[in-house]
Amino acid sequence: MLLEVHTQLDKVVSRPIDYGGIFARAHPAPGCPGFLLPSPEDHTLLVVLHAANTEFGHAPAPRDLALLLCSGLDHAALIERVSRWRLRTAMFVALSELRSAAVVNVPADLLKACDPGRLRLSVVGRFYRLGRFPVANGTMRLGWPWIVRQTPLRDDLAAWCVGLVRYAGLRIAERLILFARRSWKVRCL
Repeated sequence: MLLEVHTQLDKVVSRPIDYGGIFARAHPAPGCPGFLLPSPEDHTLLVVLHAANTEFGHAPAPRDLALLLCSGLDHAALIERVSRWRLRTAMFVALSELRSAAVVNVPADLLKACDPGRLRLSVVGRFYRLGRFPVANGTMRLGWPWIVRQTPLRDDLAAWCVGLVRYAGLRIAERLILFARRSWKVRCL
């Protein structure tokens, strides 16, 4: 079961995820009316989003995704949300990893609907080993290496780039303020 404690799962730049819709479609857990469970389709997308943010190195993700795929997902609803949430490439990579692990039969219609195209796949292939398990090519490193490896997984490239510029601006401003404070303290001594 998913127990969500995050306010969002994306780091640095948010995708257009309908968190209100997730809660609206959720249903109470058996015997725990105050504990909401996301719909299987939303749960699947949340698992994929979390896996993508960890460069598909989150060990439980393939098992969780396999269980969710066997739960009778509504493929049309899932594909519609994959597109709306801008998770098509991330979903394709996650399904490719699952398919190569031969844990579960990945539905061909789902894989085809999430195919991001040859150009994007060629870029994704520089960082992720499609058709292999585990799919991550190397170990996860935060900072700029993480940002570079996340870029081909983003279907919202313009929003991603604008968000990165904003994020960089905030980080530069933080460092300038910190530098000014330290300089001021040194002068005052």
